[in-house]
Amino acid sequence: MLRFPSESLTVVLGRGQAGGLRLRRGAVQLLEAVHGDKAVQPAGGAADAIAESLELLERWLRAPELRGLRIRLILADSHVRYALLPSSAIPLRAAEDAALLNARFGELYGEMGEWQMQAEAQRHGQTRLACAMPAALVQGVRELCLRNGSRLVSLQPYFIACCNRWRSRIGRHEGMLALLAGEELVLAGFDRHGWNSIRASLCEATPQALADAIHREKMQHGLAPDLPVWLHTAVPRPELGELGQALGQERHPAAGDACLSQAMALAGGSA
Repeated sequence: MLRFPSESLTVVLGRGQAGGLRLRRGAVQLLEAVHGDKAVQPAGGAADAIAESLELLERWLRAPELRGLRIRLILADSHVRYALLPSSAIPLRAAEDAALLNARFGELYGEMGEWQMQAEAQRHGQTRLACAMPAALVQGVRELCLRNGSRLVSLQPYFIACCNRWRSRIGRHEGMLALLAGEELVLAGFDRHGWNSIRASLCEATPQALADAIHREKMQHGLAPDLPVWLHTAVPRPELGELGQALGQERHPAAGDACLSQAMALAGGSA
């Protein structure tokens, strides 16, 4: 089958669903999502959750017309752990940076030997955002793409993908980024020195619940009550609009018919 160099897939892999879109010469096609059987959802074990996610991805990639494409994969934040690394007065060598990553995640989450960690590039005087993804999930994704004859060109958590998309718009102003996808909420405070807080949690997608979560985060970190908030919701939630300045509300024409994973692919994939 003839492939065009500009043809690619953006896939979102979450707990219980996988979906995404196909991009060809600038034209976006939403592809049908696959969902786990709620009757046999894993009971919370990490290995079971990873196995279910990989099974969903394999089902999604099974369509013959999707073989051999470039794939940008976005992991839902439920699969990810986040941390902030303190600024360093001197550049760190790779081994020192890896030791710092391990120490910081270990301090926050305990033993992290089965996780793959990475951090932003070092910048003098700035804290850095770091993330950890299950190593078994990352390796499984790579093997599935290889088996499918596809090339995995990027693998990012949803929060990171959205940050990269809107970094220039947010700039270096002091504020807080609130990102809500389903009931997965990430709150991150920032100022001219970089990130100063980050928290991932579950939050009911109602104005009161989100307002309470934002207020608690500001209080815990000593942030000003009137600190500006930049708000992104993966699917349109007009009732949350008063809680922050909207990001990503310039919806693609296809977004009105999109399910959660498809909407996340549209936002995180910059389609």
